[in-house]
Amino acid sequence: MNGRAINPTAETERFEVLDLLRGFALCGILLANIVAMGQPWSRAYPAFPAQLTNPDWAAWTLQALFVEGSMRALFTLLFGAGVVLLTAWGSRADRPGTADVHFRRAMLLMALGIGNAAVLLWPGDILYIYGVAALFLFVFRKLDGRVLLGVSLALIALFSLADALGDWRAAAALTADPAAHAAAIAALTPSAEALNAEAAVRASGSYPAIALWSAGAFADWALAKGAVLSVGRTVAFMMLGMGLFKLGVMTGARSLRFYLRLAVLGVAGGLAINVWETATLWRSGFDPAVWTPALTGEVGRLMLALGYLGAVIAAWKANALGLIGAGLERMGRMAMTNYLGQSLICAVLFYGFGLYDRLGWWPLWGLAAAVWVAQALFSTAWLSLFRMGPAEWAFRAVAYWTVPPLLRPRRPRSDAVAEPAPSR
Repeated sequence: MNGRAINPTAETERFEVLDLLRGFALCGILLANIVAMGQPWSRAYPAFPAQLTNPDWAAWTLQALFVEGSMRALFTLLFGAGVVLLTAWGSRADRPGTADVHFRRAMLLMALGIGNAAVLLWPGDILYIYGVAALFLFVFRKLDGRVLLGVSLALIALFSLADALGDWRAAAALTADPAAHAAAIAALTPSAEALNAEAAVRASGSYPAIALWSAGAFADWALAKGAVLSVGRTVAFMMLGMGLFKLGVMTGARSLRFYLRLAVLGVAGGLAINVWETATLWRSGFDPAVWTPALTGEVGRLMLALGYLGAVIAAWKANALGLIGAGLERMGRMAMTNYLGQSLICAVLFYGFGLYDRLGWWPLWGLAAAVWVAQALFSTAWLSLFRMGPAEWAFRAVAYWTVPPLLRPRRPRSDAVAEPAPSR
């Protein structure tokens, strides 16, 4: 590699609002993940029969309306913005190492994702898919923001159509085959044998056994055909984040009125779609032969993610977030540390302290809220002493082939009277 090396982004070059959004998305991702972390992986729904008077089903419905898919979509948009930050910063300095850093980062994300599943015991990791998707992004880095928006929306429509056609064919096949239809309905509830087999491993307290199970569960979906569509959708959402960043939408550069409109339209539109889809499932009794178009699902999660983005930035611009905003911003500055930390904390709680499959949805959500508070406090304390989180420091050291400074410099003590600062 010739020329000057690319170095990690300095603290003064960060966008505070991006860190705030990352912290918000991290909280939502834990809310979506913690049920699969603390309950059987093979259980897609709470125990049937489905009744809104059942607290778990009420929580499932709220998650389907407000959380499912939308928080990951927001996090993915933010990753796309980060790609623009890295490549644009390197290009301004005319440094040829930008591509090297980008592809090392992508491969590191893939390795971290595998490690998150095999070591930290979370088979639902997203970093691996992010790393694979990032391999395709570099060639799009110089496209105009509007072009990126157009291409990304076209890709989202394409992959949504592929999902919808696949779901329609599956539903039609079940309708035509009563025996297969009955088997699909029965499969909504995992068999006692399957649940007992999973519990025998996950409640065993044996780290090697749980790690082997987690790695296998991760490989089952990460290497399946559906992972190709997942990578495609992730590329599309990352490209959308790149375009929104270039147009100033993700940096708070637009007016407060713009973000308020984005919040209202995004949340209202996304919720309307999610309400329709969820109501369709409820009316059908969650019959797998009833086709709910996947095309609208992608639109719903995208609109809701944009609505949340608008709401958070509007509140930030209005200085309405206070201590909550400060905590979220610090969590977002240590997004990788906190994301991996969520896996570690939950592994200790569910496997080390034996809480696996002992908590319902609402207690699990309460536990997620406690983790939010703990991570906000930890991030605040850590960043008062260090420039970045420990995972960020290690990641950058490998990605940039340089050891970034970690400790904050101590302020020199002086008895001299400081000169007054010039007026602005």
